[in-house]
Amino acid sequence: MKKQFTRREFFATSSAATAMVATPRRSVSAPGVTGATSVPAILGGQPIRTTPFHRWPVWREGDEQAVLPVLRSGVWSRSKTVTEAERKFAELMGARYCLATTNGTNALITSVRALGIGAGDEVITT
Repeated sequence: MKKQFTRREFFATSSAATAMVATPRRSVSAPGVTGATSVPAILGGQPIRTTPFHRWPVWREGDEQAVLPVLRSGVWSRSKTVTEAERKFAELMGARYCLATTNGTNALITSVRALGIGAGDEVITT
């Protein structure tokens, strides 16, 4: 007798099989990265990365002079500096408003709230 797959079982099985077939043997593709060896570099093998990582953050000459007064002010919340930066960025983007957030997660939460998306709403992404 033929086994009847549930929709969930079908997608789980076919997704796993597709991923295995579609994944190339060498999936690392980045500048300065060579083929892998059987011995890890930490154990004496050849490193796969031949160029150093970029230093981060990248500072321009005037950045420190702009940041130091803010750091030394002791104001760890919204200030006129933030308000001015938001105004300038909105102007640069051609937008009416800009709201600075502490990180990407808070930016997404702010966007969801501003759009009025709530529990049960469908959000389709690409």
